[in-house]
Amino acid sequence: MLTIMITPLGGASNLPLGLNGQPGPAPQLTCSVTTLAAGSAPTATLVETDPGAPGVPSAYLLTLGLPLGNPGVAGAAGSILNSSSFSNSPANGQVPVYNSASQLCAWATLYPPIPLYVVPGTNFTPLSMTSAQSSGIICDFTIPAQTFRYRPRVNGDLEVVGASGMRIDAQVMMGLATSTDATIAASGTQVAYGRGPDPSVSGTSNPVHLGISPLYGVAMAPTDTSPAVTVTPTGSPAQTPAMKLVLSAVRQYGSAAWTTSQTLGELRIYLDAV
Repeated sequence: MLTIMITPLGGASNLPLGLNGQPGPAPQLTCSVTTLAAGSAPTATLVETDPGAPGVPSAYLLTLGLPLGNPGVAGAAGSILNSSSFSNSPANGQVPVYNSASQLCAWATLYPPIPLYVVPGTNFTPLSMTSAQSSGIICDFTIPAQTFRYRPRVNGDLEVVGASGMRIDAQVMMGLATSTDATIAASGTQVAYGRGPDPSVSGTSNPVHLGISPLYGVAMAPTDTSPAVTVTPTGSPAQTPAMKLVLSAVRQYGSAAWTTSQTLGELRIYLDAV
């Protein structure tokens, strides 16, 4: 408080000791940033948005304009093959697989689910053979092109009717789909066989059931890729050639007439990846 006294003879004033007041609340500052083109000058503006009041803070808006940086130099091309995230080097046809124990990726060979094709007995051609005919073709099936190396695994069933002293077998041969059935049956690669009953115990005109199972006739190990029963992709994109299977009935003993039927006949063809 300031006191001033004015008289005819003059004036007088009294100024007591001044004291600092309590600090007011800090102003509230809001910041907004916008990007400017590379090379532009940065900008900054401060605008009061609220003057405040006793016990109420003032408010300000700070707007900054910041220029983008100039584009950097393009880096060298990276290589997933040499990445430190892998624990090994890849082989042809392998794909990355994550290992949770090592927390790294590893190149591994993934085999597809085993395809299954089924040829029903209704697709079989019933044979009615004379005593002079020793073999006949029952059916054929074309394996379409695949993207992986495989061996066919064939099993199935065939019913035949012969006579006393006869043995009739079933044989499955494989060749290129561009070959004729007769050529494959005569000179293809054997993949399955079904042996008929011995002549000494057949001697009946009732249907005889033949079980057909894989029979390759060559030595193989799980890692072999060269036997004739293995089909390998070639070309780009890599695919196997279309292959054909031919099922034949073959008379091994006897000289009487014989027949085959569609009853309970079937071929089951699996493609095992190797």
